[in-house]
Amino acid sequence: MSLTADNTVEVTIDSTADSIVDITIDTTIVITVDITADITADTAVDITVDTAINTVVDTSVDTFIDTSAHSIVYTSVGTAVGTDIDSTAVITIDTTVDITLDTTVDHYRHHYRHHHSQHCRQHYRHHFIDINAPHHNNRCGVMYGRISHYIRRTAPSLR
Repeated sequence: MSLTADNTVEVTIDSTADSIVDITIDTTIVITVDITADITADTAVDITVDTAINTVVDTSVDTFIDTSAHSIVYTSVGTAVGTDIDSTAVITIDTTVDITLDTTVDHYRHHYRHHHSQHCRQHYRHHFIDINAPHHNNRCGVMYGRISHYIRRTAPSLR
C-alpha cells in the first residue's frame, strides 16, 4: 500500500490465499483514499476502511510548505494489519533564484550628466549664459558650438 504524489492511497494485494485479509487504513490524516480505481474486488479479499479504528501514524515529522507557488511536501509512514503502508512522497523544490542587478549604466549616466553639468557651469559662468534654460537640455556640445560661434563673432574680448 502506498501514497502517490496526488495523495491517493494505492493498495496492491498479491495473495492466492482463500482467507479473508483485513486491511485498516487510517483516514485521520489529510489524504484521499481511493479503493475503487486500483483494486478489483474479490470475495476472498475483504478491504475495510474504518475511521473508528485508528492506526497510529506519526505526523510530527511531516513538513508542510504553505505557499501557493510551491507543492506540499508530505511524508508519513504507518502500518496496518498484515500490510505495510508506505506513504512516503518525496518532492524536491528548488527555490533558488539568481538575481543580477546591473547599475553600471545608470551610474555612469548620472556621473556623465553631473560632470558635464558642473563643467558647463564653471566654463560658461563668466559669460552670463543660463545653461539650465530649457533649450540647453544638458547638451554641452551643442551649446558650446553656439556659444563659441557667438563669442568669436560678437565678443572676442570674452574668449
